[in-house]
Amino acid sequence: MDRCEKKAVLALLPPVSGLRILDAGCGTGNFSLTLAARGAEMVGVDRSAAMLSRARGKGREGPGRPEWVRGDLAQLPFPAHSFDGVISITALDFMSCREAVIQELGRVLKPGGFLVMAVLNRYSLWTLKRKLLTLDSRQGWRQVDFLGKSDLAGLLPATLFSRLRWRGAVYCLPSEFPPLLRLAPCLERLGARLASGAAAFLAVSARKR
Repeated sequence: MDRCEKKAVLALLPPVSGLRILDAGCGTGNFSLTLAARGAEMVGVDRSAAMLSRARGKGREGPGRPEWVRGDLAQLPFPAHSFDGVISITALDFMSCREAVIQELGRVLKPGGFLVMAVLNRYSLWTLKRKLLTLDSRQGWRQVDFLGKSDLAGLLPATLFSRLRWRGAVYCLPSEFPPLLRLAPCLERLGARLASGAAAFLAVSARKR
């Protein structure tokens, strides 16, 4: 899943070396560390101290390592026009104040800068599985209001963003059957091309006007 998701996101990004990029809702730093390894100056922000602690534990601080900041995505602790790019990967799914978050991401982005966002698609079989898990109150998916492609596009106002591009990730079901394992990469590539609207993971890029 991680491989498929990163492929979708990286396909939407320009060359990142030397760019200052915000990872909004960075969690444990998975994407921040990936882009830092490609030469980006990464800043990861998350409201969870526990998540940030795990992110810091993945590598020592220093040149080329992300900066980790605790903060609220609806009230980012950065000046306007601070970043060349912003990514936010499966963070919006868990937000109730989505419009405010989008406005904040646009505020800290330089004119002409890029925004790449990804969500767990409302119209996928994997989301159906997650919804079924909500029947068990102990599952963390219970409070998630999943988004579809049109929902996500509707959150990106045309007055602020333009040039939308899309990518999706389709996952094969886990299997121990060797022939299926060998076919999995081909099936995932085909599914991402033919069924992007029903992809389990939806990513979109836009440019700030």
